[in-house]
Amino acid sequence: MGGLQVGEDLTSFTPYHVFGPDIGSKTCPICKYGRFQGILYFVGNNPDCDAIVEWLSYFEFLAEQQTPYLKVYFVYGNENKSFEKQKYFMRDIGTRLQLKHTALTIVPSLKDTISNIHKLQLDPTNKNTIFLYKRSNITAIYHDLPPSTESFKMIEKQLEDFFSPLFHLQITDH
Repeated sequence: MGGLQVGEDLTSFTPYHVFGPDIGSKTCPICKYGRFQGILYFVGNNPDCDAIVEWLSYFEFLAEQQTPYLKVYFVYGNENKSFEKQKYFMRDIGTRLQLKHTALTIVPSLKDTISNIHKLQLDPTNKNTIFLYKRSNITAIYHDLPPSTESFKMIEKQLEDFFSPLFHLQITDH
């Protein structure tokens, strides 16, 4: 399978934030929050609404448990839906699930060049793609992963393996 590989650095991209702390902005998750661990959950042209809800509920739980050391982003890029329909869909899910620790973002498509998401080399036909990263370096990539107990355990183990006891240290510029 082509695309980015484990061990490579993520490049910056600017999704439009529709739910979460950066609502209304085009903030790069890697640039702003890349110091710790992160999860990027991508869905393109084949959304499974039930799976999205399960994944977001799980990711919210993880992010809440590991705040501030884990940042989670859902990036929705369905080229078959208008910007307004994508925005409504995302805000509805965020409100229904009462998300506080998971950012919901959209791009016109997973191949969009204006947001630079195309540099992540995502396949918009996948049901989902999940990147785990630490300090912008990819630690795991999953394609078409179903929301299940086995998947959740696998992700938790991967996050645990790459957790740093030094995350709590403040970095200051002199």
